[in-house]
This record gives sequence, structure tokens and C-alpha cells, in this order.
Amino acid sequence: MLRIHAIQTKEAQKQVCELCSVEFIPDALAYAAYDTPEIPNDPTVCDEAPGTLLGVAQFAFKKDGAYIYDLRSPEGIDDFEALFIMGRSLLNFVDLCGTHDAYLAYPDRIEPRLVTAVGFKKRDDGKYYMDLRGFFTKHHGN
Repeated sequence: MLRIHAIQTKEAQKQVCELCSVEFIPDALAYAAYDTPEIPNDPTVCDEAPGTLLGVAQFAFKKDGAYIYDLRSPEGIDDFEALFIMGRSLLNFVDLCGTHDAYLAYPDRIEPRLVTAVGFKKRDDGKYYMDLRGFFTKHHGN
């Protein structure tokens, strides 16, 4: 079962970042994805999950929008779907917080296919951007 949750402590965030070979950014928020056979009774307060770590996402709110720093799996793990769902989950959280502009801080750190699938587009100024206004409430099938 796929489990994605906000990492609750900086110690846990640092450990997950190390396992995924990404720089730990203390000021960033983070999500983790696990393949786990069970969900804890209160998953909002638990940073430890039985099972396999599938990835980490780090992001931060800035004056002009949210910046996604990392969306990566540990070495030897290839679960595109888990990273995609985690990326969309964090963007939904960002949108629900009232921030509607999202940027990739380091697009070269994220697999290009994942960048496109999550919904980022390269602008003329070279920045990867996503407008979240209505993204999670409008139908995108057309």
C-alpha cells in the first residue's frame, strides 16, 4: 500500500534525505513515500513506517510561490508512480494553503519525465513553473 505523509521532525527529514541522496534543507518542508503493509493509527504524528522508502520531496513557501527542491527515490528504487503521486500531493497541499504559483528550484535534480508528468512547464525565462489556480478543481481531460 502506498503511504505518503508529511515528515514531522527534522531528524526524520534528514535521515530520509540521506537515504535518497539529496541535500537536507532544514528550512524546507518534506513528504516521504513508503510501500507499507499497514497504516499507523495516527499517521499524522508518525515518521516511521514499516516497509520500503520510495522517495522524498522537499519544498518551501517563498514570497513569490512554492519552490520544490527535490522529488527523488533512494538508489535502486524506481517507482515513478509513487513520486508522481507524492509530487501532486504536495502541490495540492500548497494550493490548499493559498499559494498558487509553484516553481522547481533545481529542475535538473528531478527526472525530466516526472517534471512533465507532474505538470511543470518551462517558461521563456527558463524557469519551470506551474499555475495551481483551479488545477485541482477543474477537469483536465480536455
